[in-house]
Amino acid sequence: IEVASVCGMHHLAPQQLNPCQASSQGVGYLIRHAVECGCSSITLFLGGTATIDGGTGMLRSLGVEFMDCCGTPISSGNPLLSFAKICWGNVMNRLQGIHFDIVCDVVNPIMGPMGGVKIFGPQKGLQYVDVEKFEHRLCEWLQQLEKHTDAQVKNLETEPFGGAAGGIGL
Repeated sequence: IEVASVCGMHHLAPQQLNPCQASSQGVGYLIRHAVECGCSSITLFLGGTATIDGGTGMLRSLGVEFMDCCGTPISSGNPLLSFAKICWGNVMNRLQGIHFDIVCDVVNPIMGPMGGVKIFGPQKGLQYVDVEKFEHRLCEWLQQLEKHTDAQVKNLETEPFGGAAGGIGL
């Protein structure tokens, strides 16, 4: 699955780029379809996306429910910036036994001075003043991932390749 074919910057005019709204939800639909068709191995080709959502949109279409501070499900746009609660549903069961290979051409971590947010965010329409907000929300997202998986937040923040495709590879 080439993620840029689903949520790539090339689909939008420069003035339409808005990482506050763009999500990886379509990537999740393709993964779900592949699994439903019997695929047990999926290769994701990362890069060129218009999103910085840490894969939250992708997981939303795989069954994870993100809710705002009022408990209302976030059904569109980038859930990263406004989620207050997460219901994981059966996503882990759905993906159990599925092998993922991740292919990308950058080694940037998701955060920090050479992180994907800071380096690639501006080409996606991110304003420099919003870099800190996105990194803060990504930290909160990584803590949620740590609670529900065997990932270690400290490792994810600096994991090479984590900054590709707005953090989808995380």
